[in-house]
Amino acid sequence: CRLSMFKSRVNSVTGKMEWVVTEKDFDSLETDFAEEFSRSQYGDMLHDTERNQKYEQGLRWAINHMLSKGVEPRVLDIGTGTGLLSMMAARCGAKNVTACEVLKPMVKISRTAIEENGYQDIINVIPKRSTEVIVGPDGDMSQRANILVTEVFDSELIGEGAVPTFRHAVKELLEDGCLIIPSDATVYAQLVESEFLWRSQSLDPHQLPRGISINIPKSWTMCKGPASLWDIHLEEVIRSHDMRSHDVIPLSEPHVVAKFSFSDPSLPIYKEYSPIPIPSIKTGSCHAIAIWWTITLAPGVELSMSPWQLNAQWRDHWLACVQVLPQPLPIEKDN
Repeated sequence: CRLSMFKSRVNSVTGKMEWVVTEKDFDSLETDFAEEFSRSQYGDMLHDTERNQKYEQGLRWAINHMLSKGVEPRVLDIGTGTGLLSMMAARCGAKNVTACEVLKPMVKISRTAIEENGYQDIINVIPKRSTEVIVGPDGDMSQRANILVTEVFDSELIGEGAVPTFRHAVKELLEDGCLIIPSDATVYAQLVESEFLWRSQSLDPHQLPRGISINIPKSWTMCKGPASLWDIHLEEVIRSHDMRSHDVIPLSEPHVVAKFSFSDPSLPIYKEYSPIPIPSIKTGSCHAIAIWWTITLAPGVELSMSPWQLNAQWRDHWLACVQVLPQPLPIEKDN
């Protein structure tokens, strides 16, 4: 697969940055397409210290748990990317690690990183989707794994096909009684008042410079917005206390709206939820619903995307989300 793309480079004569059009072979690292991957979300994930430390805590706990029972840890890493989680598993004591990755440039990157770190005899990288992996004497894996580690989440939690991935792995690739990292997830929703959020997705003629006037159809002012959630650095909006218009005021406590147990083979791919009452704690105007998730990586080890955390890890690959309402909804306390 080839494609044309812009690439930035330093002009050796002027010393300034310039843009050039290059032809890229998407499946080959013989080109410098790897440079584009290094500036993608992979780089952000590698620098997410909290994520990486907690994933390693989960792996260490699972591997030690198997060893304490006299069982050989057999780790499966789905969507290995750079190979980081597989190498963590090897560093934690696993001697049998299978990593699968469908994107060919990342397969080459992970194999190179694994070899340079001396884990090539422990980690086997399979260039396939996990749903294509075959278990058996002549297959990709000689036997089922007893530990699964994967990071197939987005800001909306399951938008990257997480549910089908876990369902298939539990049924086809894992032993009964296996350990899964993360084991489960919880999704929270919270009613908030924030004129800043509402105005960010609404048309207001008063925001135009003086002397400019337009007539906005009433139906446009009632725009429901996209079906998908808006992922945003909500924690930065919350911290902008010096700008009153940026205030985010909670009108309810965080409320559990969904739970996922990733070891459940019957985890539904699609589920329609009934309306959930959320008690209010303050009178105000509800402009948006803030939504985030928390995953459990080991007993007592959780990773949360809550925007209310103090000194939270900066990350761009996972964010809290908001659903902005078409019109402010009056809320009364205790209603």
